[in-house]
Amino acid sequence: YPRDVLERAIRNYNEKPYKFGELGFSTTRNIELQHISHRINGVKLKNNNFCVNIELLDTPSGKIIKNIIKAGLNLNIKPRMIINTKRVKSGPGKYTDQEVVTEMDIISFDLIWYP
Repeated sequence: YPRDVLERAIRNYNEKPYKFGELGFSTTRNIELQHISHRINGVKLKNNNFCVNIELLDTPSGKIIKNIIKAGLNLNIKPRMIINTKRVKSGPGKYTDQEVVTEMDIISFDLIWYP
C-alpha cells in the first residue's frame, strides 16, 4: 500500500474514541460486542508494518485469548479495513488491469490463529 495512504488511515484510526478488536476475523464493518476481546490503545507504522498496542479485556473472548497464550500458542493480528482503489490509465480513455489504493478505512485489528 502507498505509505501516504497507510499513514492517513492510521492517523484517522487513532483519532477514533473507541477502538476494539475481536477474536476471529469478521468480514463486516461492525464490531460485534459478543466477540470483543481486546482494546486497541494505539497503532503506528514501523517498516511498513502495523505495530498495534492492545490490552486484553476480561470478556469471554478475552479470556479465551489469555488461555491460548498461557498454553503457549501464538496469535496473529489482522487488520480489518475497507479499501478504495482506482484503475491506472494507460492513455486517454484507456485503462490497464492494474489498480492502485487511494483510500483505506481501518475498522479494527482482530486476533486470529493460523497453525
